[in-house]
Amino acid sequence: MADIQVEVDQAARRAGDYWEIDGLPSLALACGYLLMGPIFFWWWNTHAIRRHVWLWAASLLIIIAYVFLVGLRTSPVMRWLKARITYPRTGYVAAPPSKSAEAAKLKQQDWDRHPDNWMLATWGLPGLFDEPWVGAVLLMVATSILWGTTRGKFPSAAILLPGFYLTAIVMAFVPVAPEERMGCWTVAWGLVYLLAGTIQLVRFLRRHPVVHA
Repeated sequence: MADIQVEVDQAARRAGDYWEIDGLPSLALACGYLLMGPIFFWWWNTHAIRRHVWLWAASLLIIIAYVFLVGLRTSPVMRWLKARITYPRTGYVAAPPSKSAEAAKLKQQDWDRHPDNWMLATWGLPGLFDEPWVGAVLLMVATSILWGTTRGKFPSAAILLPGFYLTAIVMAFVPVAPEERMGCWTVAWGLVYLLAGTIQLVRFLRRHPVVHA
């Protein structure tokens, strides 16, 4: 029984590592942040909710649609990109069936593979304080905890950790109202993940050129 569990863990880890080898998931996450940032900024600046309720509903629908069309592993856009960028270079590896033990284990391992996801817990902190440097210091503390607990041993840590520190420093000097900071921080994180995903994709393309018959 223990051997079966080990095999399931290893299969899920290989599937997760292969899925992120090309940087496309990071780019999808980055584009999601860059999409949500302006929407959050608009939400907090729209006080007449009743007059714009349909715009609120439309923007929320856009976010949900993006998640299902691009953000998920089985999303059609992600499958299309993988079929044209990844599989011709490294071969096709099917994702574990949604209700399989490997798929369940893969979801559990996502948090181990990406401890940077815990940074989302600091998302709303900058808007809670009038002074921008307070939120910046809290983000730097959270980033230091992330680095201390992982020693930078997670994908794109060499880009994400300095990016989080730089975001905190820059945002401490950006003159925006507290209620607008969440949108600004979301865009900033999107730019950090965009850089990380782009570097990862370029490295993948260089290491795995298309072999023409």
